[in-house]
Amino acid sequence: MSNAVNEHASDDQSIRALMDSFRQATTRLRTEVRKVIVGQDEVVDHLLITLLVGGHCLITGMPGTAKTLLVRTLADALDQIHSAEQLTTQVFRSFYSFYEMLPGPTHTPGLNLLDQSHWPADELAPNIARLVSARRASRHLAEADRRCHLITGIDQRTVTGIRRNSHEFAFQFSHAGDGTVPVALAHWDKAQHWYIREVHGQLPRNTTVCQAVVDLLQNETTQLLPATAPEIGQAGIVEYTESDLKQLAGRKVRWEMLSLDERRELLEPVITEAFTAACNPPLI
Repeated sequence: MSNAVNEHASDDQSIRALMDSFRQATTRLRTEVRKVIVGQDEVVDHLLITLLVGGHCLITGMPGTAKTLLVRTLADALDQIHSAEQLTTQVFRSFYSFYEMLPGPTHTPGLNLLDQSHWPADELAPNIARLVSARRASRHLAEADRRCHLITGIDQRTVTGIRRNSHEFAFQFSHAGDGTVPVALAHWDKAQHWYIREVHGQLPRNTTVCQAVVDLLQNETTQLLPATAPEIGQAGIVEYTESDLKQLAGRKVRWEMLSLDERRELLEPVITEAFTAACNPPLI
């Protein structure tokens, strides 16, 4: 009996020691984060819980509310060795869906993004096995039929071309897309296509799109959207190299320094027409 009691006592001491160690570690993390982030204790606690249970967390908020800074600060407190840029590189080099979204050579004349030799030889060189897998996946895509409909956003500044110079990629931007997907890639053979001037992320929230989807489900057609893409002029095409984009991406938007018009410009893509119409006075 005494041996059993001693074993239980030893187990209890181990558990208490583990709990004390855990409490001290989380306290240190909170202290480090509070040195940089003020007034976000609840968000920090939620992030810590997410990390401890091995889950995922979506952080949303207005521009300039320190979302990126919060994540960077917590990452620095947890890992003094690796940077956010290193983690991003690792994620994108191993993310299967990223490879499967790469356009085929028919859309990138003179450049085959599914061939590693066509990529610059730097830290972002793709994983060869992932490229092979992506080539195979494209051969197994389902064919469309008359029941399939594709609603495409247009007239938004989008990366619509790519080329490689001596040491990096250069990207062409035009309005032939929805801000994410070029019109040329938003095509599904044998499907019915519909078009609207809208950004990619707002398509599911656009009230006209929602009404058109109801029409398509009920009648297999709609009068709300054109079935032919409007002409989009090639004027205004600009090109940026990777070096150019890295310089632009390094600029942090400071919400408190923006004018009212600049804030409206930032908010406009994420506010629906229905929400705007319900505001009195109008929000934008």
